[in-house]
Amino acid sequence: MVPAPSAQKRFPWLLEKGSRVPFEELVHVFEAGTFEEDCRDMLSLFDDFGLEVGCKFARSGMPSVANKLQDPVGWYRQEVRRIPEMDQASEMRFCMGLEFLWRRLRSARLEAGWPAEDIESFPGKDVFDSRLSGALLRRTREFVEVRNELIERNLHIVLILLRRYRNSGVPQEDLVQEANASLFNAIAGFDFTRGVRFKTYAGFWVHQAFLKAIYDQSRTVRVPAYIQKAMKRIRDRSGAIPEKESDCETISEAAGLSAEEVKKALKRNRYTFSLDRVADADEGFTFLELIAGADEASGVDLGERSALLQRLSETLGVLDSRERRVLEMRFGLSGGRVRTLSEVGEVLGVSLERVRQIQERALDRMRSSRGGRLLAQYA
Repeated sequence: MVPAPSAQKRFPWLLEKGSRVPFEELVHVFEAGTFEEDCRDMLSLFDDFGLEVGCKFARSGMPSVANKLQDPVGWYRQEVRRIPEMDQASEMRFCMGLEFLWRRLRSARLEAGWPAEDIESFPGKDVFDSRLSGALLRRTREFVEVRNELIERNLHIVLILLRRYRNSGVPQEDLVQEANASLFNAIAGFDFTRGVRFKTYAGFWVHQAFLKAIYDQSRTVRVPAYIQKAMKRIRDRSGAIPEKESDCETISEAAGLSAEEVKKALKRNRYTFSLDRVADADEGFTFLELIAGADEASGVDLGERSALLQRLSETLGVLDSRERRVLEMRFGLSGGRVRTLSEVGEVLGVSLERVRQIQERALDRMRSSRGGRLLAQYA
């Protein structure tokens, strides 16, 4: 094949670099307005002259001295500080360079006879595939190394957003792990031609990864993340869960959800909480202390606790929305903190005595229900 004259004429300096062109020099070839032409000519030039891409990226400062096992987040912070960040122009060129390598890899897969669905599949975090050898292996490594560098240059986003979730109840190292993994999804779905910065797009994925980790880990009994998100919107937008199913139309409009989504969320959500949670902010005792003394040898075992939580969840279903809301706030049943009678009164706009009456009525209804009678065996 005769090399494309336009490619040789436009990029003569590339041929002076030898057979290996440094990626950070290669990216200066690309311009957003002429990318398709630039990319086509570069693919031709690299194929015709057997050029490869050099993927060495610099780091500043000394490696972290923090103990990776004892302080993983501290070690992570120090390592991220050594990685250069990019301004908007540098990021755009980097993403165009990665797109060039992606097209180059797909071309090699096509020549190797890969199935169509495999040709379009992004490589995993590591390069382990028995089908990779020779030029195809080299092109895969080029792409993976540059993709991983783009991820590393955006790890500072993880640290910035991590500050918002310091008190989420999920270990920071778990949040960081989930966020790092989400950046691979961000790259797979990113399109630089849409005019959105990668760091902005990646920030969305990191935020979603944090929320998913919190939804998955912050409850003892796991509730699907989409149900928890729906319940949060219902509480935030409506102020109260509808007392009857016929009210779902009104609340669905306020929450921006369909009536079916509201019904499904209310049906699937479960009242889960720790037995070590304070049961009464005024008296100071815990739910476990209501069940059995902490010093009793025959304490509640794991199976009994699970059964207790199930019974309690069923029994709460006999209450109307206001009674349920009072108990939620008084005993922290929906993940919030335990509130005093006066605090609940302020939220509802009623007197302390009125809150006490609602609470007593709710507890009486629970005791007289079938579920309440079954709960009595745990006392």
